[in-house]
Amino acid sequence: MKKIMLALILSLSVALAADREIVTEDIVVNAGDTLRFTPGKKLLFDGYTGITVKGHLRVVGTREQPVVFASVNSTKNAATSFDWNGIEITDGGSAEFIHSVISNATSGITAENAQSLTLTECIFKDNGQWHLSIAGEIQDVLDGEPYSLRLPLPPPAVIPSPAEFTAPESAATAPTVATEQIKDKDSRRAWRWVLGGVGTAAAIGGSVSLYRADTIKKDYHAYKEGNGDFDAATPEERQQRFDKLRKDHKTAQTLGWSLFGAAAADFLVLIFLF
Repeated sequence: MKKIMLALILSLSVALAADREIVTEDIVVNAGDTLRFTPGKKLLFDGYTGITVKGHLRVVGTREQPVVFASVNSTKNAATSFDWNGIEITDGGSAEFIHSVISNATSGITAENAQSLTLTECIFKDNGQWHLSIAGEIQDVLDGEPYSLRLPLPPPAVIPSPAEFTAPESAATAPTVATEQIKDKDSRRAWRWVLGGVGTAAAIGGSVSLYRADTIKKDYHAYKEGNGDFDAATPEERQQRFDKLRKDHKTAQTLGWSLFGAAAADFLVLIFLF
């Protein structure tokens, strides 16, 4: 009996290990490729790692066995926001999530194209900047509550009837209409310059912050044996250095993506309203 129980425990351990994967490098789904995850799959991401989707990502879980994307620190009950980078769906990529859990990321899911993403009863928990951002707009997603998203259908075309077309009342009103049109064009031109300047400044600021975050990341990985500062420091000083580099990286990355989000929103207003 003991041998049978040991065999069952061993089989269960192997099955759990197969369903759980520690991610130590970025996962990239290239254009033309499809990556699939099945029910019960659990991906635990190390710091500074995430998923970039240029092809297609299909994640199919169930209510009983969702697919989980979380921090590797969850194995030690020490997971927090900003532990890993999150999932990014580029303009040419697409993704479908069914009964999935996304937690402890800097930004849960970021999709550049509103038509590229489908969500069915997915749960977002304890993500840093946002749970879900689509085309530069942060979506209203409640922490820990199931959330679904379907691709919107295009509105039907509306063709006005001939009776809706009206001619000018008289030629005498033409100068007034022309004057108003000129004023409106001047106002729009001024707003274009203002919004364009603000968006450009935000994009530049975001680039600088993300470049700084990348530099801090390199310093973090370079701070090890063989590094003069590392070898000369005490264990306490080394830990303080690691903690500061990680905090500075998160701050710079958060600021960078926030500025990029502001720039994207600014340019969307510029495109659609002006």
